[in-house]
Amino acid sequence: MAIYHLTAKTVSRGASVTAAVRSDYIERCGRYASDHAELLHKEHGNMPAWASDAPRNYWEAADAHERANGRLFKQLEFALPKELSPEQQTALAASFCREMAQTKDGPLPYSFAVHKGHDKENPHCHLLISERVNDGVNRAPDLWFKRAAKDPEKGGAKKTNELRPREWLLQCRELWAELANHALRLAGHEARIDHRTLEAQGIARAPTTHLGPSVAAMERKGIRTERGTRNRQREEAVLKPLPQAIPKPVPAPTVEECQAVLLALAKQEPGKIDSHYRDQIKPYMEYFAEADNKAEAFAFCRERMEADMTIEAARLKEMGRELSERLRRFGGTWSTQSALQQEAMNHIRTALDREQAFATITGEMDMALGRSRGLSR
Repeated sequence: MAIYHLTAKTVSRGASVTAAVRSDYIERCGRYASDHAELLHKEHGNMPAWASDAPRNYWEAADAHERANGRLFKQLEFALPKELSPEQQTALAASFCREMAQTKDGPLPYSFAVHKGHDKENPHCHLLISERVNDGVNRAPDLWFKRAAKDPEKGGAKKTNELRPREWLLQCRELWAELANHALRLAGHEARIDHRTLEAQGIARAPTTHLGPSVAAMERKGIRTERGTRNRQREEAVLKPLPQAIPKPVPAPTVEECQAVLLALAKQEPGKIDSHYRDQIKPYMEYFAEADNKAEAFAFCRERMEADMTIEAARLKEMGRELSERLRRFGGTWSTQSALQQEAMNHIRTALDREQAFATITGEMDMALGRSRGLSR
């Protein structure tokens, strides 16, 4: 059955993930080469001449030359219909990615990769889009990422603002549904996807929770999980006869209601000051605030907080200690190290695959430490 899943994220310089490492991840190369068999297809486009044959050069240059706290790339991840053949999935993904890289300001450099998914059960695509417009001017990498000037020859590639408004994401979600359904129709399948919320579709049931690769793998092996059980219960509820009068959908929780629930869960750890509990729920509140589907986001945050206080508590502490140890080797003040550790842990807490996020962050730290030691010699 075709499913609708599309997420978008903006990654800025100084975040825990670099553009070059993300490029390696989606193309399953470098440290991720052991998973190369999962890669079905990779492609790039609109690159400047110095990266036309090697897209990693572009993302590596973005890490090196984009201004401090500058936006490195926009990232989209979307599920591909399982009904389509691998060739059809690739053609569909390529069509969508090329469309997303076209703006009124001009074409944007992009890279994408199609993954088969675990046991080919969740084929999906990762797309990286730069906000720098390729206007055809021949610039060196260091000049490309400078601020644009009135004279294009003297300044950097202009940054488009089209990818920033919330309307862009809504248009993106709608376009993906249109292209995917068109591909399904051409292939002779009746399955369709819908980018709208369940309420907008007139479906009176609670939304299911995205399992994520780790939980999905456990479910495939016959290991029952809380998330999987919850989804099964919701699916079974749909099969039951509906009452004559369908009650109105329960409204999504407000920010204040979400915060109150998460704080109550965090305070199951006694003996801490209020600021500690607020720090614990901060990444989840940010996740909730940015989500389009508040009901689904609330379910995700609540489940994560419940796990944080029980089955995940020991592992999270272990991750925190390992991050602190690596940061200690870099030196710097305690407050700086603490802030960096907190930022990394916030990213890990809301990542769909925590272990993968942790491995990426620690791997980048080890590489940076190795470079710094090499320079010191």
